[in-house]
Amino acid sequence: MSKIYLVAYDFRGSSDNYSDLFDELQKSPRWWHWIDSVWLLRTKESADEIYERLEPYLDNDISLFITEIGSDHQGWLPDKAWKWIRKHVDREGRSSTQMQPAQ
Repeated sequence: MSKIYLVAYDFRGSSDNYSDLFDELQKSPRWWHWIDSVWLLRTKESADEIYERLEPYLDNDISLFITEIGSDHQGWLPDKAWKWIRKHVDREGRSSTQMQPAQ
């Protein structure tokens, strides 16, 4: 079953140093990215598997956090972000069965 994960990072230096990391994040089956240092990924991978996939692109100048998204969430986001979240996470916090391509 697919799950939604939030991937957050903080790095020193130029984002150009992490273009390979961003390319790898975009290889996820479904993804959304509207906050500079935050991505949502819809995948059948576990948090450990996502980390293992991203680890080759990490160095001592970046911090990374991966966590599963559940139904209890709140924030101040654009409507298109909330539509993506509602489309991919049902009320019980599980990933919805209806999937759309990342936009």
